[in-house]
Amino acid sequence: MKLEAGGFKAGSFLPRVFSVPSFRPPSRHRTFSRPNGLSSWWLIAAVSLSTTLRAQSSTIRGRVIDATTGRAMPYSAVTVGSTERFTTDSGRFVLTGVDTKRVRLRVRHVGYTPLDTTVSLDEALPSELRFELRPIAIALTAIRVDAARSCTAPGAPRPEVDSTLAAAFQQLQQNAQQYRLITRRYPFESTVRQELWFDSPSGPAEVRQRVAKVRSDGDDNYEPGRAIVYQGLTRAVVIPTLAVFTDRAFVEAHCFRAGGMDVYDGDSLVRIDFQAADKIKGPDLDGSIYLDPKSLVIRHSHISVSKLTGDLSEFDSISVETRFEEIVPGVPIVSESQGRSHYTHPHESRTGARARAYVEHQRDVQLEFLRGQPGDTGSAATKRRIRRPDRVLGLFDANTGTPVAGAEVFDPRTGNSVKTTATGLVSLAFVQSSRGVLYVGAEGYEPVHIDFTLSFADTIPMTVLLRHRPP
Repeated sequence: MKLEAGGFKAGSFLPRVFSVPSFRPPSRHRTFSRPNGLSSWWLIAAVSLSTTLRAQSSTIRGRVIDATTGRAMPYSAVTVGSTERFTTDSGRFVLTGVDTKRVRLRVRHVGYTPLDTTVSLDEALPSELRFELRPIAIALTAIRVDAARSCTAPGAPRPEVDSTLAAAFQQLQQNAQQYRLITRRYPFESTVRQELWFDSPSGPAEVRQRVAKVRSDGDDNYEPGRAIVYQGLTRAVVIPTLAVFTDRAFVEAHCFRAGGMDVYDGDSLVRIDFQAADKIKGPDLDGSIYLDPKSLVIRHSHISVSKLTGDLSEFDSISVETRFEEIVPGVPIVSESQGRSHYTHPHESRTGARARAYVEHQRDVQLEFLRGQPGDTGSAATKRRIRRPDRVLGLFDANTGTPVAGAEVFDPRTGNSVKTTATGLVSLAFVQSSRGVLYVGAEGYEPVHIDFTLSFADTIPMTVLLRHRPP
């Protein structure tokens, strides 16, 4: 994914990055080169299923359902040869132009065992075939705390060594396959709102804001030992997209370990840890990936840059927190990232602030599908735009229902606050994070803590009733 950040211009050679500002120029310059391309891993569970269809037919119609509940499986990925389709919101799909008598058909959905079957086109069958997917369950223990160890044998987890980890990793690959399908068949452009600042003891300093455009259909690049990219005097960290985590180059350069069940951002999630191989000498990526324990869809990732040597020694740590959001059920994309470059010793910024770290926050506020979107059945290339709403919060008196004007809504993560209008309303556009807690205070009323979520799916205004403080 391509993004203008840290002095890099949006174009054809860089993925999504965040800048790493230095108080001295780097001692060497390197240009980030693009590898030959990505490799796709197709993990297929063999299922014994034979079907037939009229030989003269060139169209396959089917429906994908949950084998245990019978409910439709929307946005499942269906593949025949090089043709890939998402099912509609009713779980149905249509494959046209089938010109062989026997075709290999693959069906997959995150959180379900993949289906691999052969469809024969030489006998009569019902007009619509039914394909059943069975949910997969991964039982993990509580979080594992392992002492730091080396990574001398990188590669994908093997079932004979740790079957639970291997199963969780396969679901991560399912996530990546869904992501690749949507970016190939339904490319989109994101509008990204960025906020950048130096962190000092007195709070954020030199806060800047800008908007960038990100294309989803570019190359997602990874090269071992090149987590930091250089362009002139500007440096940046490459933020891994979902596809990168399962790219062959990335997998062969990292060890993966089961982190058990861990609590992240208030949720209990399945954690997979990864570590760069010892043989890698340049800056690379260590971190953790978090999956929803029920759907097994990726929710978060945390990465840190390892091997901070040479001109990177002025940093104590460089890390990126990323949040993933389902743009349609079972299809996650990057929706929010925050990078933090922590200096070994405080530095004086241009305004005189003693900076401890540099922080960059990115949040997608709009998506525009450039050739339709998942679930479309028509062939027309239609643009579709999805805006992330800045939800409206309304504060009202619990007894009378009248609006509460002048109430303060406070975001503890940033220290920012706003006051409600005469109609008791306030926009949450000032909130950086997509999820968190807001504090509400109004004279004469009891204080309130509000859990909020900002996503493409949350469009309903939030209403809060304030109760009078006892005398």
